[in-house]
Amino acid sequence: MPAVDRLAYLERIGLTSGDWASSGWVRREPSLAALTTLHRAHLEHVPFENLDIHLGRRIELVEERLIDKIVGGRGGFCYELNGAFAALLRSLGYRVELLEARVFAGGSPGIAFDHLCLLVELDDRYLADVGFGDSFVEPIAFDAKQWKADPAGTFEVRADTGDWFDLYRDGEPQYRFSIEPRALADFEPGSRHHQTSQQTSFTRRPVCTLLGPNGRTALKGLTISTTTGHNQTERTRTERIVDAANLAAELADGFGVLLTADDDAELLAAAAGSGAVLFESAVGRCGVGWRENRIISVVLPEASDAVTLRRAASDGVADGSSLRPPLFVQRGIDAMVALLAGERRRLDDVLVDFDGVPEFDRAAYEVARSIPPGEVMTYGAVAKRLGQPGAAQAVGGAMGRNPVPIIVPCHRVIAADGQLGGFSANGGTVTKRHLLDIEGAPIDRALF
Repeated sequence: MPAVDRLAYLERIGLTSGDWASSGWVRREPSLAALTTLHRAHLEHVPFENLDIHLGRRIELVEERLIDKIVGGRGGFCYELNGAFAALLRSLGYRVELLEARVFAGGSPGIAFDHLCLLVELDDRYLADVGFGDSFVEPIAFDAKQWKADPAGTFEVRADTGDWFDLYRDGEPQYRFSIEPRALADFEPGSRHHQTSQQTSFTRRPVCTLLGPNGRTALKGLTISTTTGHNQTERTRTERIVDAANLAAELADGFGVLLTADDDAELLAAAAGSGAVLFESAVGRCGVGWRENRIISVVLPEASDAVTLRRAASDGVADGSSLRPPLFVQRGIDAMVALLAGERRRLDDVLVDFDGVPEFDRAAYEVARSIPPGEVMTYGAVAKRLGQPGAAQAVGGAMGRNPVPIIVPCHRVIAADGQLGGFSANGGTVTKRHLLDIEGAPIDRALF
């Protein structure tokens, strides 16, 4: 790292004055005391945040870009924060390796390259991590074989098998990590997953969290929480709702994050809420409803725009044509518009919310989403794919309850003799035939 970048980085984390003047850092030998100061300073000055994901800005794992982003007054998620922190440590003479970790969820570790943490070698091997949000404040010696008291709780590193270790906090597993050294580019698949996937919380709502001297402040959606106290018995928590119009000021004042584009705050506010709007398509004005960046309803054209919008805004979701859909919802709308205009556009990547949908229905919808545009599958074939060959009628019932037609292409599921079967959208089988005609599907021949 060039000297000017190193000094700017140290200034960013508040370490360019007093006993820890930047000139002193350049000359200082690596030590646990210095590493601990750097680690805490980073956590207290650089927020863990996922805002770029909701602003549509692709995060690329290039070291210089990560450093520029942080020095420029932003934060990031694990790949960015720990990737940049590793570069700073190396520039100060530390021996650092990037490690792959897999975060525990539901009792099991997650995907490969789910998380990036750091191994720092001094007199012992130390686990460092400034990119896990609410976690340990000071580096952990993971050869010590004992619990470590930390402002955030008690932590321990336990050997698992081979080169794998587990991090525990207050007795609960946090993540599993390997000590095999990795390159920053190795984490690109995990980074891409967390920027785009239905299966990650990062695409659900904006998050920004920062450690303070007495606790932690966190923005989730439009709710700011402040937690104080150093253990479970002393800890207190307060919450307040942020006015969307004041979101930019809240981020600047509370987290030091400066939004750069005029519509950044509007995009982030949209990603935090719910709504329903109409959109133009080749089959007419359709409706879409969403909650926290997940589409929860799609309505094909009804007798009037008012009816379409009202149906899209079911379950208490606000409606209004002036609402701005969040980024991931707008991408879903654009994909539906393209498909209905005749493009062979798959919608597998559109984010939807199936909370509250019966397990059988959800499984049937996943099979339906696998049917490419221009192709069809019978109710019986879907049932067989589910491992329940006698459940063709149940599949039909699930398709009739489909809350997100087009995204879940229930129009591509037909009867075994090639007949269309039922369709619950306005227009019934006429609408179903029209959708299949647009896609050029083989609907006028028997399939078996």
